[in-house]
Amino acid sequence: MREVVSTYEVKMDEERWHRAELEKEHREVISRMNEYTDEQVMTIEHWKRCFSQLAALANGAIEEIPRLLAESETALPIFNPPREIESFFNHCKKLMREMKSMIVRVRE
Repeated sequence: MREVVSTYEVKMDEERWHRAELEKEHREVISRMNEYTDEQVMTIEHWKRCFSQLAALANGAIEEIPRLLAESETALPIFNPPREIESFFNHCKKLMREMKSMIVRVRE
């Protein structure tokens, strides 16, 4: 009988040791996951800041470019402006139309 109890106690000790090892491994995995999650949160915040800065830059351009373009056009000679400048103005106007239509599509 003592031998059965002793064998049982040995098996219980082994089981407790095994359980303790598994709990330790589990805590290590959770710790690594938390570290990874913290890194991901920092990465997300970084990209949100970058996107916000880019959006602010684009919004500023959308507000300023039409005014500056109109002012520049009025400063040009009425007849025969240089072809390159006229081409540049037309290109800017085209980009502004595309940006405005993109903004309208995104808002819909």
